[in-house]
Amino acid sequence: MLLRKLIFNMHVSKYDGFYFLPGNQEDELELSFYSFDGELANSKKVESNNPIGDIWHVAFFTKDDKGEPLFDYSFEAIFSDPEVYIKNLCGMGLFGCVLRKTDKSVKWFNDYLDKVKNRVTIMKLK
Repeated sequence: MLLRKLIFNMHVSKYDGFYFLPGNQEDELELSFYSFDGELANSKKVESNNPIGDIWHVAFFTKDDKGEPLFDYSFEAIFSDPEVYIKNLCGMGLFGCVLRKTDKSVKWFNDYLDKVKNRVTIMKLK
């Protein structure tokens, strides 16, 4: 059991977050992982005080009747492996972003949400 937990932790610790987007098929998700550089690379992760895992920011988007992106919901959660959680949403019509919570992530995540929501608003005005 300890070895399995170590393997999960090694995999999850290799990235700061990922975007999940609809794939080519209806029941497909494409995951795009990223790691921060610069100032954000030196962020200290917020301890969850829970042996299960780290705290993560999550944002969900859906599509409206016209197929345009629509903000759905954002929240924070403790995940041992957020990739597994997102993969279980395959086929639900959701896409978005998952980001490990750090001492500097709240501003980045809020800026991300604002930018995406503003782009969606501009798309609807066109």
